[in-house]
Amino acid sequence: MSDFWNRLAVAITAEGRSTSVLVALVGATIFVFSQSSHTRIIPRMGEAATAGLIAWATGPEIAAWSGWSLTVVVICITAFGQIVLASARDLLRDRTILLDLIKAIIGRGK
Repeated sequence: MSDFWNRLAVAITAEGRSTSVLVALVGATIFVFSQSSHTRIIPRMGEAATAGLIAWATGPEIAAWSGWSLTVVVICITAFGQIVLASARDLLRDRTILLDLIKAIIGRGK
């Protein structure tokens, strides 16, 4: 099993990401999982995994653009990504608000 962790650490550092970034990502993902409004475990895991994967994929570009450290960016994207995902989910569930928003965008909401 330690060979797995060694290979993972080599893969992460070869990609230019330190193990502190991975630790921050895991911690932020656990936080998102614990704060999820879902009661069942599979949707909670899905929400946490989605937020973490978005942070993993976009973190380097946003860190380069913002000038912040990759560790801080990954934590922020994971935490705020969960808020964005939850808001989008709630918006899509409420069809009245969604229809009003679409009507306002296309100009028929007068």
